[in-house]
Amino acid sequence: MRNLWLCCLLLCSCAAQGDPNGDGDGGGGGGGGGGGGSVTPVSAGTLAYAARDASGNDTITLLDLADASHTTHPILAVGEAVTGIAISPDRTTIAFSTESAVQLVGVDGSNPHTISDPIPSTGANPDLGFPEWTPDGSTLYLGLGFFTSDGGTLGGGTNLADMPATGGMVSPVANARADCSLIDAPKIAADGSFGLTIHESCLDDSQNGVWKHAPDGTGALLVHDDTLAIAKPMLLPDGTILAVHAATGGANGIAVIQNAAIATTLQPPSGLSMDYIAVSPDGVTLVAAMHDLQTFVSNVYSTTDLQSYTQLTTDGHDLFVTF
Repeated sequence: MRNLWLCCLLLCSCAAQGDPNGDGDGGGGGGGGGGGGSVTPVSAGTLAYAARDASGNDTITLLDLADASHTTHPILAVGEAVTGIAISPDRTTIAFSTESAVQLVGVDGSNPHTISDPIPSTGANPDLGFPEWTPDGSTLYLGLGFFTSDGGTLGGGTNLADMPATGGMVSPVANARADCSLIDAPKIAADGSFGLTIHESCLDDSQNGVWKHAPDGTGALLVHDDTLAIAKPMLLPDGTILAVHAATGGANGIAVIQNAAIATTLQPPSGLSMDYIAVSPDGVTLVAAMHDLQTFVSNVYSTTDLQSYTQLTTDGHDLFVTF
């Protein structure tokens, strides 16, 4: 089966070399903890997503791509809206965020529990973003909304934050902070050598776009995006970045970013718009939560060539897909 990054090379007619900006940081590897005990890991081809009901409550659901019937397996009714979801590197545990807490649950639905300490509040929800595991399973990164350093109270903006996967405080990453900015959608390289975030600044449009961060949080702009069109980046094993990108006709497609520049933007299937994307650990399959531009119902689709898509779900309220 053709790998996604090979498809990117063919579609873009350009070759990506190594990591996103060619400085030798890219690469694979990694694995590790985050799960627990006797829970059997799910396969690398199993995806997780949040299925939302008419009342706005979400159920974490699994789907194994090896199952030709695309049978879904609900494992946990959360009882509120999920804001992000991630499977641990050892494939035994799911981390998910709501507006006010980070929680874990076994991939078999066992032992759901909150791991984040209460976040100081002045009446507004802290609005936690999409969680991302480090390759060793020790730490979770995510966006922390409305946080300021003034006495630990909630204020404006969103910062990159982290917390121990064993539980504790969700804290802004000091070296990644920026005034009057939205910093979210962290994605960590498979070897842990760098991470990506999306920045949107109300003070300096020249700093908007995809940032690359060192492990200590320090970072620099990698791909400028003055139209705020890029969101939710994914990394392929060769360093190519795939990200949701505003396309024509009010729809979102996929930006293929190579050598610190957008090589091409791929259109979504006719009548659909990309909301969230995820790439399988082996880099072979991309899944996307896409909504219908007429009915606004959302389902999960998969592709191995970034051109033809297979619909995997039919319930019409699916989002926050991940591998």
